[in-house]
Amino acid sequence: MDAKQTAFVAMMSSMGIALSLISLNMGLIAVAVPGQGAAALDLSHLATFVAAIFAGPYIGAAVGFLSGIYSGYYFGYVAGGLGLLSLIGVPFGKALTGLLAGFL
Repeated sequence: MDAKQTAFVAMMSSMGIALSLISLNMGLIAVAVPGQGAAALDLSHLATFVAAIFAGPYIGAAVGFLSGIYSGYYFGYVAGGLGLLSLIGVPFGKALTGLLAGFL
């Protein structure tokens, strides 16, 4: 990975984290199931899809993993009760989404 790709990954990852931070903390959907909490809208995949389409599957996977760290923390410790499982699982799921979108 050269400097241009590293800078692109850094920019798209920071955009994904910012979108996730804004959409998760500001845009909670008010429909709540008793005992389950509220649904949340996470827009961090926009950066993942942009990176996967313009730079390929491996860059998309890297951006998906890095931008999914805040979502994993949020759903694991802040709004959910999964803890470490969510902190590990959500970034890997977002990385697989970026990988698949890049291949398609």
